[in-house]
Amino acid sequence: MYKRKLVSVTFFVLLVILFSVGCSNKTAHQTNLSTLSKFTVNFINSSDALISEIQYESQNEGGGMINANGSLLEKKDTFQLDFDYPKKSLLISILDDEKEILFAKTISLEFNSQNIANLKIINVSDGIDLINSK
Repeated sequence: MYKRKLVSVTFFVLLVILFSVGCSNKTAHQTNLSTLSKFTVNFINSSDALISEIQYESQNEGGGMINANGSLLEKKDTFQLDFDYPKKSLLISILDDEKEILFAKTISLEFNSQNIANLKIINVSDGIDLINSK
């Protein structure tokens, strides 16, 4: 009888500890996420190029962006990347509708006071270029 009560009380105490710790950790985690700074890089297409994808590489990470429906990035369209920490530079590759590289360049990022860096894709005489834009 004593063992049964001891097991029941122990089980109840463990459940209380489990639920109280789980709830407090979740709340603390959500609070920490809301205070983190976000660094945004916007890619603004001001060119006439047929762009299907933008890829990036940085120290130990990389990725790419395409339109969700697979359509081309049209003039005046914008792609956005968010990072948890500021990047000094990115290797950017811009691909055409045939998935061929139109442009590849390492570019230094210039973040403004709101932690946003705007990169504009522009027409140049021999294709496209990528520049920092205010």
